[in-house]
Amino acid sequence: MINSVLIKNGTVADVQGVYQADILIENGKIKQVGKVLCQQDVEVFDAENMLVFPGIIDPHVQLEIKYGKFPMTDDFDTGTIAAAAGGVTTIIDFADQPKGVPVHKDLAHRRSLADGRVNVDYSLHMSITDLSVGAIDDIKGVISSGIPSFKLYMAYSRRDRMINEGQMNHVMEEVAKYNGIVGIHGENDNFVEYQIARLQQEGKTGLEYFTKARPAVGEVMAVQTAILLAEKNNCTLYVHHVSCAGTMEAIKAGRKRGVKIYAETCPAYLCLTEEEYLKPHGELFVLNPALRTKADNEALWQAIVNGDIDTIGTDHCSYTKAQKQENKNNFDGIPAGLPGIELLLPSMYTLAVHQRKLPLPKLKQIMTANPARIFGISSQKGLITPGKDGDIVIFNPRKKWKVNPENLKMNVDFTPFDRWEMQGAVEATFLRGMKIFDKGEFTGPRNQGKFVFGTPNGYYR
Repeated sequence: MINSVLIKNGTVADVQGVYQADILIENGKIKQVGKVLCQQDVEVFDAENMLVFPGIIDPHVQLEIKYGKFPMTDDFDTGTIAAAAGGVTTIIDFADQPKGVPVHKDLAHRRSLADGRVNVDYSLHMSITDLSVGAIDDIKGVISSGIPSFKLYMAYSRRDRMINEGQMNHVMEEVAKYNGIVGIHGENDNFVEYQIARLQQEGKTGLEYFTKARPAVGEVMAVQTAILLAEKNNCTLYVHHVSCAGTMEAIKAGRKRGVKIYAETCPAYLCLTEEEYLKPHGELFVLNPALRTKADNEALWQAIVNGDIDTIGTDHCSYTKAQKQENKNNFDGIPAGLPGIELLLPSMYTLAVHQRKLPLPKLKQIMTANPARIFGISSQKGLITPGKDGDIVIFNPRKKWKVNPENLKMNVDFTPFDRWEMQGAVEATFLRGMKIFDKGEFTGPRNQGKFVFGTPNGYYR
C-alpha cells in the first residue's frame, strides 16, 4: 500500500515566501520540503505551473444546524466535501448550547454528529448560551478536551442565544484562567431589537429598512462593550465577522491599551455592500451583521494590508432560495447567512491577489498560519514544513471560471458570487497525504476527517 506522496515541481506559497520546491509526505506528515529525488512506492503528483498552498483553515463554519424553522442544507458530509473542493482542509464549526442543556452534553452531542462523517479535519468553538446549568464549571473541561475557544452571542435574545454583560463577564473571568479565547457575535441586542420593533410597528418591513434595523453602530456598541470586559478580565477576545470601519477602529483602540484582541472578517464584507438589499433578490444577501458601505469595504481591505485583520472566515450558512424568499417582504423573517466555504480560496485569491495585488504570503498568513496559531492547532496545521500534517492545496492561478451553483459541491442553489468570474481554481486537495479532491471531483476516501485537538497557547500579536 502506498502511504507516501511526492508533490513535484510546484511553486510553494506560504508565510515563508514563494519558492520552487517538492514536498514529500509520508504517513500523513510532511517529511521533506526542497529538491526531493523520486523514490519507490511513492505516488507522484506533478504540480508544474501550479501554486502549492498549505491547506486552508476556515475558522467560522456552521454545518447541520437549524436556527428557527429553517434547517441549513449542508450537513457534515456535504459541507466538508464542499470544503475539500475549495481547498479547505480544516474547519472550525460550533457546538451551540441549547437552553437547559449542560455544555458538556451539548459538546458530546456535536462531536457525535461530526465524528465519522466529516471529509476534512475539524475543530469546534463552544457557544455558551445558558449559565444556569453549570456552564462555568464546564469551561475547564471543554478546554482540556481540545477546544480553547468559546462563542458568546450579544444578540438573538428572541432565539434564546444571547447572554448579558454580567454573564459575559463571568465567562471571561473563567476562560482567562486557562488562557482560552472568548469569541463574540457583536451586535447590541437592546439596540437592534428596539430598532426592529420600531420599524415593524411603522410598517417598514421591506429590505430597504434592513440596515436601519441592524446598523453598523449596533455592532460597534457591542464590540466596545466586549473589549472593556476583556480588558477587565485580561481575557483574549476574538471578534467574529467584523463588517465595518467603526469596529476595526474600536479593535485598534483596544489593542493600543493592551487588550488582547483578534479580528476576523468574511469575503462578503470585503466586496459586497448594502446596495444589494435594494436590488431584485436582495433577500438572498441577508446576513448578520448586515452588509455595509463601500467605505467599510475599503477600511477592511486596509486593515488586511496593515495586518489588523487576523483571519478570514466564511460564516458558511447554507440556505436555499426558497428558504430565503419565504418571508422576503419582511426582513425580520428571512434566515440570515450566506454559503461560501467552497469559494473561500478562489474568491480571496481573486479579490486580494489578482485584483489588489496583495502578496501571496500575507494572504496565506491570514488563511492558514494565523488561524492555526490562534486556535492552538499550529503543531499540526498552517504551514508547509516537516512535521506538519500533509494538508496541501494545488491551485491553478491562470484558470478563469464563472461561479454557477449547479457546478458546486455545496448543497445550495445560489451563492453571493453567482456569475462572478474567478481568477484561479483548486486543482487538487490533499488531507494528511490523502488526495481527497482532484480535477473537479471528490476522490475520497470518504469520512476520513478527524477532530483536531487545540491547545491554548497564549496571545501572540
